[in-house]
Order: sequence, then structure tokens, then C-alpha cells
Amino acid sequence: MHATVQPSVTTGAQTGAGETTRARLASVGLLLAVLALWIVRHAYLGIWHDARLYTLQALAHLKPDLLGNDIFLRFGSQDNYTLFSPLYAAVISVLGVEPAAALLTFVFHLAFFCAAWLLARRILPTNLVLLAVGLLVALPSYYGGDRVFSYCEDFLTPRLPAEALVLGGLAAAIAQRYRWAAVCMAGAALLHPLIAAAGIALLLCQLIALPRPRLALGLGTAFAGAMVVLTLCTPMGAWIRFDSEWLPLVLDRGSYLFLSNWSLGDWGRASVSLATLAVGLRSLAPSPARNVCIAALITGLCGLALALLGSDLLRLVLITQLQPWRWLWLTSVVAVVLLPAITARCWASGPLGRASVLLLGAVWLFHDEIYVFIVAPLAISAAIAMGRATTPRIARLLLWGAAAVFLFAIAWTLAVNFLFAGFYAEGPGIPDILRWARSLARDGVLATMLLVAAWWVSLRSTSRAAPIVLVVAAAAAVAALLPISLAERTRFAYPQQLYQQFAPWRRLIPPGEEVLWVEGPVPTWLLLERPSYLSSAQTTSTLFSKKAAIEMWARAQALSDFLPGEDLMTWGPSPTRRASPELPTLRSVCASSDVKYIVTRADLHAAPLDVAPPGVPMQYRKLQLYRCAQS
Repeated sequence: MHATVQPSVTTGAQTGAGETTRARLASVGLLLAVLALWIVRHAYLGIWHDARLYTLQALAHLKPDLLGNDIFLRFGSQDNYTLFSPLYAAVISVLGVEPAAALLTFVFHLAFFCAAWLLARRILPTNLVLLAVGLLVALPSYYGGDRVFSYCEDFLTPRLPAEALVLGGLAAAIAQRYRWAAVCMAGAALLHPLIAAAGIALLLCQLIALPRPRLALGLGTAFAGAMVVLTLCTPMGAWIRFDSEWLPLVLDRGSYLFLSNWSLGDWGRASVSLATLAVGLRSLAPSPARNVCIAALITGLCGLALALLGSDLLRLVLITQLQPWRWLWLTSVVAVVLLPAITARCWASGPLGRASVLLLGAVWLFHDEIYVFIVAPLAISAAIAMGRATTPRIARLLLWGAAAVFLFAIAWTLAVNFLFAGFYAEGPGIPDILRWARSLARDGVLATMLLVAAWWVSLRSTSRAAPIVLVVAAAAAVAALLPISLAERTRFAYPQQLYQQFAPWRRLIPPGEEVLWVEGPVPTWLLLERPSYLSSAQTTSTLFSKKAAIEMWARAQALSDFLPGEDLMTWGPSPTRRASPELPTLRSVCASSDVKYIVTRADLHAAPLDVAPPGVPMQYRKLQLYRCAQS
């Protein structure tokens, strides 16, 4: 008897061990595929966008005598609301500016996706967790107006660690570890209050709005009423409301702050996440996943409603500064994380559910097109109709119609993608193949197809060799891409050698003296270590300070003839601008403004104080340093 039983036991043990090995290989292969997609989708952009301003703030902590008087900081800025700057400054003091920015960006990316993985583990089946994290890598992450913001950005700001902390806090709250949730939310608030506000709002939805909807509705109505009463009792021009002098300047420099200025594309991107969560509300069974889905949907809608009422209608300063529409970042992340579960539930529910999946897929494909406003209601309607009595013929017709819409969306998106391939890739010095790959993956369609294929091979394929093939292919892709990515993240625009080359200019410009460098503020801060007189990037402080807004507008108008092509000069027409301005001279520039030092390639018809140092890179050649005292 033992002789007959023992072989079957051994065979069973071997089968179990083989399945375990296969599962591990599948997970490794999918993880490597996600890593390869991350390298393609997330190019490090360096000191760019808001990273410029947070770098200035950190440097001002290290060198307050040199940079503390910059106009961006002088009247108040984001530095008043974050602990990120001193932390960033501490890393800069050890590594230097650009290595610190590159390292912290990578670390915070890792933290973001680890936190997303923790959240996905709490609300999704095990076989969908890595797929959800991969979709966060593959799909576009823009939200709000004018594509100004996205979650998991490719440059350094406190938004990155704050997003990771919020996601970690939500995962802790779902696990009923409320102390850890509070710690994470507090940490996010200390780094970036606007990002943390979305997480706090979602938790309040889960703790108050879902179990006590009448109480939540009453509190919301009371808050809205209090805002209206406050507006009626406060005269225009008080610090509570924008006045006629400050508001136009904020509108000119930040039109995306007001929902009434959003384009159809902006609303289309918001509709994608909201429609996904609406379908999830109908399809997901009662579970933590459904609770998070409902809370994220309410958070996004409440953020939009609060912004519309407080900013667009009542013109309240504090609400506009809080930018509650930015709660959409968390709505977007939750929508992507839940997308695999929503798709699986709908697909298993029958023809109408499958029609909803196909229409929802078309919604994601049409995220930048006007068609999204037609397809999104259809996807939600199909989800609502799931489980209701209908004839098989009608169900089949609806399914085939949804399939036709989905195929049209695929064809349309791929055609546009290939037509404009190569136009959108960023970053100098990268191979053409990676440039094209990034361009083709920019809208997430091909990246998502590859990710889903890798997921299917890793978990659904019955072939024993499939996981091995996936591991080998994904490892080869990572091995080919990783050196390029490392080179890209260690290729710095402001190396120490370049800093030393500009030492003669630093000796000519007194410490703390403002410099107008026409091509942008970053070289002024990093190479000259002097405050920037004016740039488009610095004008973001107009939202937080009326004095800053008025001062920058005055400077822009004074220099309007000298800088007619600069994007900062779109800041309203100058009342004194001539129809056909003469070519500017050093004398005219100095007479019209209080600028003292100017760096430009333009010939100002005066002897420069100095010319570009020898041996500098091409973009700095032919630059000239002028001083108004010479005119």
C-alpha cells in the first residue's frame, strides 16, 4: 500500500512546487515588464517646471544672503507652506543640486509605486495587483487644466512624496491602522497641503459621508452657505476676496485655476476618471474596493463643486489658493487602480457588462477628444443596465455596437499616435529608438496593450514555458534600457565645470543683486547665484501675494519692448507699448526699469560688461553681460 501511495504524494508535491515556481517566475516577469515600461514612460526632466522653484527655495535656505531676496520669495511663496525645502536643502548640501534632484525624484517614484502597490493589495485580488500598478505606469497621468499637473511627475517637487504618503495612508486606513494613516496624512500635509487635502477629503468621505450621508450633506450645505454669506458680507478688495486689481493678474498667469477657463480637453480628462468610478459604483460588489471607489468619486465631484463655487463664482482668495479641483489627482489614481477589478466584474456579468467594458475602453482612448462626452454616458448607461431584463438580440446588438466604437477608438488613436510619432519625445542625447518608443507610448495605448499582454502571459497562459519567455524578454528589455536611463539621470545641465566657468561673472555682480537673464531663471540661480529679476516661472507666486503680482506686472510692462517674445509678456497688454517699437538699447532698457544687470544675446548698442566665458556649451555662447550703470 505504501508503494502505491508514495508516488502519488511525491507527484503532488512536485506539481505544487512546480506551480509555485511558475507563479514566482510569472510575477518576476510582470514586474520586469512594468520596470521596462517605467523607463520608457518616465523620462527624467531635470530642473524643470516647478522643480525650478522648489530648487530656488532649497538654495535660499542654504544661501539666504545670495538668493533670499529673489522676487519669487520676497512677498511669500509655497515655501511658507512646506517642510520640503529644508529637507531638499540638506540633501543638496551633501550631493549638490542636480544629483540631489535626480536621486530624490527616483526615490519618490519608488515610494509612490510601492504605496500604490500597498493600496492595491488592500482592495484588489492578488492576480490584479501588479497589473494595477503597471497601469499607473502606462496610462497618462495629467489632471486639471492646461496639462499643468500630473501625478507621479518626472521632476522633483514635494507633490511626489506627498502623493506616496497619501496612498500609504489610505492603505493603512483600509487595514484599520488609523494611527499610521494619521501619521501618513500629517506627513503629506507638512510637505504639500494641497495634495494631502485630497487624501483627507477621501478619508472623511469614507468615515462620514458613506455611513452618514445625511450628516455629510448637511455639513456640506452649511459650508457652502457659510461661503456665500461670507462673500455677501465682505466687500470686494478685502483679503478674503480678489479685487479688480489682483484678479486680472491671477487670471492672466493662472487661467487653469478657474474651472470656467478649462478647455473641452481638460474636462474630457476629468470625465475619464469620473466615468470609470461611476461604472465601478454600479459593478463592484460591496467591499473595501467599492467603498474606496465611491469615496474617490465623491471627493472628485466635491473638489470640482467647491472650486466652481469658491473660485469661479465667489472669487474667494483662500479657496482659489487651495485649488480643490486638484483633488482630481487622487480620483485619477484610484480610478486607474480599480480599473482591472471594474473591467473583470463587468466582463463576467454578461453582454451588457462587456459592452460597458468596451465603451469604457473607448473613453480612455478618447481622453483628449470630444468623443469622450458621448461615449462616457453610454458606458455608464450600459453599466446601469447590467443585470436588468433584456432580450438576447438587443444585448447582442448593444455589444456589437460597443465593439465597433471600441475598434474605431483604437484605430483613431493609433493613427494619430503614429502620425505624430517623434514629435513629443523629450530629452537630449537619448537614442532614436527610445525617443520613438516614448513618443508612441505617450498616450498610454501601446504601453497598456503590452502590459496587458505581459499580464495575460504571466497569469493566464497555460503554457509552462510562457513565464520563462516573459522573464527573458522583459529582462532583455530592462538590460537594454537601464544604461540609457542611468545615463539620462546622471547627465546634468549645470555641472561643476560650468559653474566654475561663470566665476568671472559672479565676481562682477554684487551678492544679492538681481539679474535679468532673458533665457530663464535657472542659470541665474545656479550659475550666477543671484536673484532673478523676472521670469515666467516666478509669476506663479502671484496667486499667493497681491504685492508680488503687482510688482511683477509692473516689471513686465516696463520691459515689454525688450522682451516682446517672452511668454511672460502674454501678461496683458502694456498701456505704454508702442505700435512699432524701436530696437531696444541698453539706455532705453535701463531707463524704463530698475534692472541693474542683464544677460542676453541681443546687441544693446553698448559695450558689455563681459562676454560669455570661453569654452562654455553652445547654448551659452554669444551671451553678453550688461550693467545699467555703464549707460
